[in-house]
Amino acid sequence: MKLATKEDLETMKRGEPVIVDLTSEVPDLCLFLEYIPSRKKVLVLDTFLKDKHGRYIPNIAEYDRCILIEANDEFYARLAHTKE
Repeated sequence: MKLATKEDLETMKRGEPVIVDLTSEVPDLCLFLEYIPSRKKVLVLDTFLKDKHGRYIPNIAEYDRCILIEANDEFYARLAHTKE
């Protein structure tokens, strides 16, 4: 894992996993959506929230920086089999 550089962010693809909220006690695992160079912000899909009707809605958030995760087939397999 490494802190994403501007060059990394400009070449990243949607859906790549990243870690954000780095100053928090519990950082978040998110999916990269886009880099907004004019504001120097990273736009991510943070989580899916459930509304009062039981429907899931996406939680889109902006962060100043993120950490890249080297995702391979093993990473995705473990993530898919994670249980509560």
